Amino acid sequence: MLRTKLALVAAAICAVVTMAAAAPAKAETIAISAMGFVTHCPCPTTNGYQEEEQNGTLKTIQPSSRFFAPVSFPSGVKVCRLSLVYRDFNGSDAIRARLVRKTYATGSNAFASPVIMATATSASGAIDTVRTASTTSISQATISNTNSFYYVLVESVTFNLDFLGVKIDTKPSSQSCS
Repeated sequence: MLRTKLALVAAAICAVVTMAAAAPAKAETIAISAMGFVTHCPCPTTNGYQEEEQNGTLKTIQPSSRFFAPVSFPSGVKVCRLSLVYRDFNGSDAIRARLVRKTYATGSNAFASPVIMATATSASGAIDTVRTASTTSISQATISNTNSFYYVLVESVTFNLDFLGVKIDTKPSSQSCS
């Protein structure tokens, strides 16, 4: 009786492992709330950047605000889309999100320019609702954690440009982004 139960448990474990190994990799969306973004100086004023949270929306208060968030990708995936979820109540200026790759090599210049992988920019017009700006134009789309770090930079040139967050769609490198 005990052998039969152990054999059934072993068979069940084997079936689960086989299904997990056979399951194809799937597309994933990385969602980063604006509440997780931080500012870094050099700052446009001696008081640093000013922003405030209002019901999960990061409201910019002064010109030239910059907000950063790290992105942790699984190695080997492919970035397919960058989306900025925002509120733009400014008819003249845009808010934009950039996905950035900072590569490195031991002994290299630490201040070498990073690669802008993608940029999503708000649409024109002053519409006081939530909107989404997306791009599928991705440079160096395949992720390599061997020698790179990744982050998102959101820039707001003036006030009335607020954001809720950023979404990054990925797929296994063996799959097409379309």
